[in-house]
Amino acid sequence: MASYGINAWRKYFAGRDVETTLKEDAKVYDDESTKTVSSILKKGSSIFVPKESKWIDSSKRILVTYDKNKKGFIPFSTINKPLGKKSSNAGLKPSDIKPKIVDIWLDPEEIVKNTKTYVSNLEITDEEKDIIYKLLDKTIENHNQLIDITGLDPEVIPSEFLEILTSVKLVKLLRNGDRNIKKILGLKNIDVSKSKLKIMIPEIANTRLFDYYVSISASNNPTDAVIRVSVKSKIKSKTTNTIKFKDAFKNQQEIDRWYNSLVSSQRSKQDGQKIVAESAVEVPKGKALMYPTSALANLMDKRISLVRIAIDKFKIPNNYRQTTFESAIKTLGRNIASLKRNEHLSDVLKGDELDQFTNFMKANLIKKDDSPVDEISVENASFMCEKILVRVAQEDLKSHDGGLNFYHMFYTQILEEQAIAYAIARKIGGKSNLRLKYDYYSLVNWEQEYGDWVTLRSKNSIGSFKDTLGMDPLER
Repeated sequence: MASYGINAWRKYFAGRDVETTLKEDAKVYDDESTKTVSSILKKGSSIFVPKESKWIDSSKRILVTYDKNKKGFIPFSTINKPLGKKSSNAGLKPSDIKPKIVDIWLDPEEIVKNTKTYVSNLEITDEEKDIIYKLLDKTIENHNQLIDITGLDPEVIPSEFLEILTSVKLVKLLRNGDRNIKKILGLKNIDVSKSKLKIMIPEIANTRLFDYYVSISASNNPTDAVIRVSVKSKIKSKTTNTIKFKDAFKNQQEIDRWYNSLVSSQRSKQDGQKIVAESAVEVPKGKALMYPTSALANLMDKRISLVRIAIDKFKIPNNYRQTTFESAIKTLGRNIASLKRNEHLSDVLKGDELDQFTNFMKANLIKKDDSPVDEISVENASFMCEKILVRVAQEDLKSHDGGLNFYHMFYTQILEEQAIAYAIARKIGGKSNLRLKYDYYSLVNWEQEYGDWVTLRSKNSIGSFKDTLGMDPLER
């Protein structure tokens, strides 16, 4: 998981001189709060971030020097990480910590001790160290899922650090015989007081579906009985990382096995979901980001009325011709193996198909500066197809030809077949009464306590097409 926002600032920039570049066009402001733009720097421009530059939480603008001696404030989100340089501050991923806490079975007390030893030698402020120490102490000392963190800033820690906190808390709750947690994990009738509860965080997991193991084995072999847990953070954002189809299914055979396991009355309701999963798993090499293009084209053969309803939710340009626009999508889908992201759309589409798709893109794709997209590239066309596919999976289409709800796939393939439990950490309350809540979910309580709709989502935007579309469970 990458570092973003204030964590990336602390990790790569705070307190040091940094040379880097822009990852997208950036507006330059005279100060941290003015709305007046003094200049615009192009993507790839070289900039210098001086060590006296500070993080400004209200505007998230950073003081930089550009064009040799010009100074100004630009949005931090437009800045690349340092050029080929690692931060002098080591990270807070489990794999960073020494004495090691990965690839080894440990008690929660050992994990906390090793982590504190490591943090004590980090080049971070004493205030940040104190926050980390207190988060560790409150997590391991408290027998509840809710801990008081008033006066602490949990955003100091990256999301990877929650692998440590949630695993420590889970074992603490199990040791205490928490009935609700035992029920959620399917341990209602098991006496866990006889278990040698230990944690193992893999440095490199053989699947990205989970982040750590908790052993509930009563023998000397921890692997005799384990729980696999995936960690999601809602501390900084209401959204969490999506579940990629290539992680849920290794190959076409697994998709077929899942589909054939459904009762006959369910299969017709899951045809569209199957098409999307197949398109993601069987996508040609090097085209993973563009699989929504072929998925949408294939979906039109089975669920054309649903796709049309989704398209109608977008801005329809003048002189729009439905059949020609749909034909353009199918042309893109057929040619996905030969598509190149940076080529002009006219290299693939011709005549009316090109005109129709171009007009639709210009009406619906907006850049971060709120201007319409002007680059008629295959990449942007793929992004347009992705947005339509995402719209097909929105819950408000439930009453329109069913919509594409991926909940059944998520439940049967992830919660049931893979037996994954989820740990979700979130902030509750305000500054004067701030608490950190550790919630745990499995097939036992997911629908009742979390939700019953799984949509599609990516982090992509115009000029930043890097994330593969995945399943996104929606919380009520």
